[in-house]
Amino acid sequence: MENSERNFKQFTHRLLTEGRLSNDALYDALKYLGGVQGVVQNAFYISGYEALGHKVANTQPIREVIDFLLQQQTEMDTCSDAEYFFFEAIADAFAANKIDNHAVIAASPACFKKYLEKYRYPEHQARGQ
Repeated sequence: MENSERNFKQFTHRLLTEGRLSNDALYDALKYLGGVQGVVQNAFYISGYEALGHKVANTQPIREVIDFLLQQQTEMDTCSDAEYFFFEAIADAFAANKIDNHAVIAASPACFKKYLEKYRYPEHQARGQ
């Protein structure tokens, strides 16, 4: 099994087993991509991680999101380009809803933090971004 496939399947498994998403919520997040199987078959990993990030951000209280992100720092083998989009989607969703996302960015893996800074709310609005 390719690393991208293995990582994505493990990640969706963690979301389910840790109660971050229900089976229905996972299906809803990925249905336009053909579900988990569609993501894997078509290598839509970036879109898959992004869809999951938006779903988590829009269905979980911020404290639970932060706890999950902190856990991911130890669970993730690598900082793949595709996995970044899960964290970006969460930071972006909170910023779009005008929710202070400093703690979300701080809880993200170190390899992604410098890229997530552009989604920091409310500072990014002050700069006109």
